[in-house]
Order: sequence, then C-alpha cells, then structure tokens
Amino acid sequence: MLVIAVVGALLVFGVRNTSSARLWKRQAALRELNETMRFLFHQAVADQTFYQIEFDLERSTYTVGALRPEPGADDRFREIAADAGNISLELNAFVNPSSGETYTVIPPPDFPSLGMPRPLPEGLTLEAIYTPQGWVRRGEEQRVRMRFSPRGFAEFIVLHLQLGGVQEMTLVNNPFTGLTSTYPEWRDYEWTFGNREDGAR
Repeated sequence: MLVIAVVGALLVFGVRNTSSARLWKRQAALRELNETMRFLFHQAVADQTFYQIEFDLERSTYTVGALRPEPGADDRFREIAADAGNISLELNAFVNPSSGETYTVIPPPDFPSLGMPRPLPEGLTLEAIYTPQGWVRRGEEQRVRMRFSPRGFAEFIVLHLQLGGVQEMTLVNNPFTGLTSTYPEWRDYEWTFGNREDGAR
C-alpha cells in the first residue's frame, strides 16, 4: 500500500510539473517575441537597415529578415531612410508598401540565426493579426509582415494569441518607441494616424 501511495504521489507531482513546464515554455516564448520586436526596433537604427518580421499564422511561426534594396531599382527605401524626419512620408510607405520588386529579404547579416523560422511552442498559437492594412486571421492562409525603419519607427501591429487553447492574449507595439505590451485578454485596436484623432486606440 505504501509503494502504491508513493507511486501515485510521484505521478501527481509529475503531471503538475509537466503542466507547469509547458506554461513556463509558452510564457518564455511570448517574452522572446516581445524582446525580438524591441531588439529589431533599436537594431534598425543602429545598423541603418530595414528589418522585418514575417508571421505565419497557419504554422504559428515568425521569421526575421533584413531588407536589401535591389541594384537598379527605385530608391524608395533609401529615400525614406535619408529623409530628414518626415514621419508622414515614412508612415505612408509602410501603410502602402511597394510590390516587393525593389528589395529582397535576406537573413540578418549580423544575426543569421534569427533568419530561421521560430515556431511558437505547442499550446501557443497566432489567431489573428491587425496592421494598418486591416485584419488577417488564422485560416486565411496569409502571412503578415511587420517592418522596422532605420529612422526609428516600426509598423503598428496587434497580435492576438491563444494560450493553452483557452487563455486569450494580446500583444501590441508602440511604433514610435519600440515598446511592446502584453495583456491577458482579447483587446481591439484601430490605427488612426492621419485622422482627426491621430494614433492607435
């Protein structure tokens, strides 16, 4: 009887320990995503390079890339980077991105490991993403790109995630400071820059 009781206690402890380990892993992945977004915001300025994160909602993965202008193409990105603080021009470029013919996306030269797809752990999924272009939801088979400018600006983005299949999470960034916030609930935002009430609400 004593042996059975000990084995039962160990099993209960093991289940609880495994459950806690999964939770810690998911929370760690969420922190890593936050830190990656903040890192790229500042690194874009330091390197004078455009960076991006590409989110794959179907696979719940994200990949970091550096944008390299194509030789002989228009100088759209270089003109934006050289502009003397004209944030309206830069915002317009992000809200209305080019067709992609003026640049290629490569792994970050100084951080090539970031160029590999980074999967979120089991039990943490990307459900929907909002950008100034609108909503993209899981099941639509689309990818979403978030860009970081060497002028100190990031594209506004709201990530809606699900933790453990039940807990809704919202991750939102401040495009002017690079800071990110995470909330243990589903929050809606709307990008209103250029409207009478500027900013995100």
